[in-house]
Amino acid sequence: MTLLTVFPVTEVNADTAGTVTIDESVLAAEVPYYNYITVKFAVTNNPGWVYSGSHVYISGVDVDSTTNTSFEKQYYPEAYVGERILKVESHFINIFFQTQNIDDEATFTVVTCSNTTDLESMRIDKLQEYETGKTWLDGSGVTICLIDDRLGAHSDLSGFHKSLIRSGKNDIYGNSDRKYIDIKYFEDLDDDGNFSEEWEDGVDTKQEKWEEIFSENSGNYSQDSDVHGTYCLATLRQIAPAANYIFISVNDSERRSQNAVKWLQDDRDDPVFDYKAPYDYFDIDIISMSWSNSYYTDFATELEAMANDTVIPVAAVGQYGKSSTEGRIYYYSSGGKFPCYSDDVIGVTGVLDGDSSFGSSSRWDREIGANSGYGVDIASIFAGTQLSWEPVPNYGEFIGTSNACPMVAGTLALLEQYRNTHKTGTTFNITFVRTLFEETGDAPGSAPSSNTTEIGGYLDWINDNINATYYEYFPYHDNASYATYDLGWGIIDGYEMYKYFRQNY
Repeated sequence: MTLLTVFPVTEVNADTAGTVTIDESVLAAEVPYYNYITVKFAVTNNPGWVYSGSHVYISGVDVDSTTNTSFEKQYYPEAYVGERILKVESHFINIFFQTQNIDDEATFTVVTCSNTTDLESMRIDKLQEYETGKTWLDGSGVTICLIDDRLGAHSDLSGFHKSLIRSGKNDIYGNSDRKYIDIKYFEDLDDDGNFSEEWEDGVDTKQEKWEEIFSENSGNYSQDSDVHGTYCLATLRQIAPAANYIFISVNDSERRSQNAVKWLQDDRDDPVFDYKAPYDYFDIDIISMSWSNSYYTDFATELEAMANDTVIPVAAVGQYGKSSTEGRIYYYSSGGKFPCYSDDVIGVTGVLDGDSSFGSSSRWDREIGANSGYGVDIASIFAGTQLSWEPVPNYGEFIGTSNACPMVAGTLALLEQYRNTHKTGTTFNITFVRTLFEETGDAPGSAPSSNTTEIGGYLDWINDNINATYYEYFPYHDNASYATYDLGWGIIDGYEMYKYFRQNY
């Protein structure tokens, strides 16, 4: 008789394959989208189970895998704003070829800049963050065109600061170009009114494009006129970092600036743009122009045509003279600068925020140097957006209505993203934006973040506080006292605009 030898079998408990534990002590609670987070975890397996590997998910993206039981590595957050999830999923198998996945999760918050004071004062951070029915807003799917001098940064840097060029994404799937944003960069090299992209031979990737822009746009960085566009783009990316960006370089020339607007709207028999005007071909939603002038107005027709096709041009109203401390008041009949006083442009002036040390005006009132009056639609922060870097050495603060303009343009981009996702039946155009300003612009004297209890605009404040008179034509009546009506519809409050939009459309 043959005896059957029976070997003992370890009993397998399917609920105890092992553990995976994220070390949250090294995970930053809050991180700008262009910085790394540190992912550290450890895995143990129980008797009868074999550990076969782990996957790392950041903001829902599978960014890496490993077979190590002890792991530490840095990654970008794969997101621009909001509370996000780090998930590590570990895989186990036993002798019966049963498999089990064990995971651990931790949360971290992605922010758009290292100094969020201005965003919090303007409630832009509130507009960006997640809400049911709104989701996160970061500018995704919205195209912003900047018309400005050029892009550059001082030579102490090896390239642009990562807040300007980074996408917040990781080098995965064999695609290192994921880490960089794309940009369309147009110049008029022949000064003939036609703008084009002229990349050197072999420049194919997004990283190579940024390197070429940086190397070519050297200048005298003792003055910000050489990198004015850099500050404007940096301000926009603190608000709408995920937007698509088109930059038209005009080298601080008012004539080139005008030509850029005309070029954008020019319907051309050109296969490069599929026989469309460039603004139409690129599906531009917002044009940010941190300039106005008194000399050229012959691009009014082009602005009107684009505005009629739901493009929203936004322009800074400027300061009265580059060294003046007293802004000019624009009246109905005279004084304004073009294009800010155009009916087809959102004109932006500036207020001093509560933390600014620049100037002597009362906080959250118009900055004394900022132009105001007829043609001004809205106000935003004059001084100043605190950048995470210094394009001009020792100059990390952006000052002027040139800063206020991209703050408004970026806020409108977030609202247009909300419209594209949740309110597609609403036409998002100049008229609609002015309605939002009228209903929600905040009265001077206090930050939008202090007005959180109700939806009510500057016009309500005017009617409640000035002689109990209803100002039917506010803010553009030709007899208006522009010493009072110097902020258009008041200070922009993007979150209040969103609430009004959501409740009434």
